[in-house]
Amino acid sequence: MANRSHLYTCDDIPPRDGFYARGLSEYNWDIPLVHKVMMANAPRVVRSAIWARDIGVLAERAGAFERTLAFFARIGEGELPARDGFDAELAEMRAFLGAAPPTKYLLLEAGEIFDIMGGDLGGHARQLVGEIADLGARVDRAIAGGEAPWLAQLRANWQKAARPGWWSEVLYYSFEPAEAAEQSS
Repeated sequence: MANRSHLYTCDDIPPRDGFYARGLSEYNWDIPLVHKVMMANAPRVVRSAIWARDIGVLAERAGAFERTLAFFARIGEGELPARDGFDAELAEMRAFLGAAPPTKYLLLEAGEIFDIMGGDLGGHARQLVGEIADLGARVDRAIAGGEAPWLAQLRANWQKAARPGWWSEVLYYSFEPAEAAEQSS
């Protein structure tokens, strides 16, 4: 089994009876930069929708897609190895996010990644929230034209450090809408 970071969009804060989250993206063996950038709007630790622990990270969705797309467009403005691959992933992300229905929150479920790190899972979640808060300010500076050395590093190694990623509603952990769950009973 691959250990994954899962990113969802939702209107409710887990746990809640009938909780539904729509899949956005998953990534194997790490929490990718794109997931962290997406979560930069008021991130906080909440009860996980997957694990029976307070290790989920919830953020406000307002502006998250736009910030993430602007940041990756800024990365794409420079010289990139394997440019066609980056451009294809960015176009896929742009199209997928453009078709996502509006919701209130984003939910990052990284418990599998925390688990392979060992130690206190809740501590890892709190540390991630702090990292995301710092990252959000750095991303905003990069979008505004600053952070040139960091952007150069990301461009040079985008395939490992700054992939736009893969996007799908179908993730390893999926949540059914309440009406679908009722129909299957």
